[in-house]
Amino acid sequence: LAAFAVNADKLAANAVTAEKIQALAITAAKIAANTITADKMLISQLSAITADLGLVTAGTFQTTSGTGPRVVISSSGGFPIWVGVGALVNAANGLLYLDTSGNLVFKGKLSIKSALSGGRLEIDNDQIFIYDDAEILRIELGRLLA
Repeated sequence: LAAFAVNADKLAANAVTAEKIQALAITAAKIAANTITADKMLISQLSAITADLGLVTAGTFQTTSGTGPRVVISSSGGFPIWVGVGALVNAANGLLYLDTSGNLVFKGKLSIKSALSGGRLEIDNDQIFIYDDAEILRIELGRLLA
């Protein structure tokens, strides 16, 4: 055969089978855009795909299944954002959640500092402290220190 003598119009329909194609011979440059569909892909883990996904639209994102600690972000149900433990995504099992009424609930100890030193606001669970720039405690609310 002369070079380039065989072209597509000389091949019978279905004449080229998978057994006739050398491994790794088909590269991205040879695949037309938008031709590979999800039903043609076998991927056991999404970590096998690397990409900048941009905006991802999904029904529910969950960090793990089961009853252990997990995060659930969902467009359905009563809790669009939920962090907790237990089999059910509900208020009883939630440690931090936003419900569909717009209520943000946190269960646990809270510790906030607006700065590490100088004038600052500190909230420590059941106490609020306000310090001036000289680090002198000016206001104390909540459970007062003895």
